Amino acid sequence: MSFISGFTSANKEWAQHDARSFLVIGLDDIHPESLSNGCDCGGDLDRGVLGLLLNFLGKHPQVKVTLFITPNWIYKPQIYGLGFVQDKFIHSWIVNSLRIPEKLILRAFVRPLEYNSYLISHEKYSNWCAYLQKLVSQGRIAIGIHGLYHFQARPSYSSEFLYLGYDKARERLKLAKKLLIEAGLSFEGGFSPPGWGINKAVLQGLADENYLYIAGSADFKTHVTEDAIINEAGIHNVSLIYPCFIYRTLVNIPRNWSIGRNNLKRIKDIIRHNGLIGIHGHIENEYRGTLLGNGVTPENMSKLEEVVDYLEVEYPDEIWYATFGEVASYFLKSSL
Repeated sequence: MSFISGFTSANKEWAQHDARSFLVIGLDDIHPESLSNGCDCGGDLDRGVLGLLLNFLGKHPQVKVTLFITPNWIYKPQIYGLGFVQDKFIHSWIVNSLRIPEKLILRAFVRPLEYNSYLISHEKYSNWCAYLQKLVSQGRIAIGIHGLYHFQARPSYSSEFLYLGYDKARERLKLAKKLLIEAGLSFEGGFSPPGWGINKAVLQGLADENYLYIAGSADFKTHVTEDAIINEAGIHNVSLIYPCFIYRTLVNIPRNWSIGRNNLKRIKDIIRHNGLIGIHGHIENEYRGTLLGNGVTPENMSKLEEVVDYLEVEYPDEIWYATFGEVASYFLKSSL
């Protein structure tokens, strides 16, 4: 979505004082759901996908990963065809024309499910939170926020923040941070929008809640050039390969290489322009019948290993392997 009229971006000189290029890895959808509940989104710890991730990190000690956690994940199975009905009938006629409150209509369509199924501050997830915090203290991972619920009651269901106004967006951003703190998890100050749903009010809320960065834009197909802009997902018309200020001092960090989708040539093109390699993936490869394709699997971890192996050989001292927060802090310091 294009609502940015102007922004201050880095350029190819931004990294040359300390490194030729930066590499960040961000994984979305982290929450305590386990395979026994439906899908391993980190809930099975080192017995599952987190074990695969730690095996990868063990082979490459310099690499860091940012895990974007949803503090109160909600999954509500939808009646087949509900999305079409909502878009073409409920919103266009019942809600907008007849002015009937949407929440009354949705009760007839959205299946009930207990809201706090994956509330990370609940005592039953204390071991899960302690496990993640130990990884943070070891310097291997950092934690960002991936929405509060990762759900809204209209299509697209995952784009939780897409239609929120300022007050509601800020309320959820504040509560998400509060839940992380209550769970004993360190927070690096970043936000990844669920379903790439973002608007100006959310950016203002992020800035007013003192978030450091947003990983709010993604493009895995636009040809890499120094002045290339993002046109695929999230915030459009921002740099494909450089960080930028997106609202006041809120830093946008682009994602431009998808696990399971892109190849080594794109990595080489980004480095050629001294850009940031923003690797994007999910903790799960498939979620309840929806194939994501860029999750933590043996095949995808092998692909990541090939990338890092190449970088270690070709650029042994020229790549800074960082968290999203470290890159944002560097950009902020070097730009102000």
